[in-house]
Amino acid sequence: MSNIDELIEKLCPDGVSYTELGEVCEIFNGAAFKSEFFNTDDIGLPLIRIRDINTGFSSTFYSGEYSDQYIVNDGDLLIGMDGDFKANLWNHGTALLNQRVCRLQNFKGVLKDYIYYIVHNALKKIHDETSKTTVKHLSSRVLSDVTIPVPPLEVQEEIVRILDTFTELEAELEAELEARRKQYEFYRNEL
Repeated sequence: MSNIDELIEKLCPDGVSYTELGEVCEIFNGAAFKSEFFNTDDIGLPLIRIRDINTGFSSTFYSGEYSDQYIVNDGDLLIGMDGDFKANLWNHGTALLNQRVCRLQNFKGVLKDYIYYIVHNALKKIHDETSKTTVKHLSSRVLSDVTIPVPPLEVQEEIVRILDTFTELEAELEAELEARRKQYEFYRNEL
């Protein structure tokens, strides 16, 4: 029996409860910033658009006025609402939350990192079930209505710890694989 199984048996013997995502956090949508204030000259703050969620790099800056509620900081949980519906923890400095990107915030009774891991499966399911014409779209309402398991915090902490470890191992394996590819190419070229 794993540590998680033992914790669940101990802390919730009648099973894990489920609730809608909108009950445990707020889904905050980005703003439709005025394009006349967009620039590529590093003036203002970077503007996080859908394509920037995974790369962490934005070449588009915004130099107009904005409300502080649209400021994104490191550690914020963002979701792209068009295309592939990706979730990521932002770790690339202060930026602005653009339209069609949302931030999950004001978590109640759940850990943000737990929601980060658990929301991936929900987003994949929504993506697979969403029909498209040219680009798939996700609404805040659909995201809010997603049902998720909500185990006790101690169980959430253990799940996050295990998944963080796997994520670190995966990154190390990818780095090792890349090093072996370069080594192979070097010796192949030498021969």
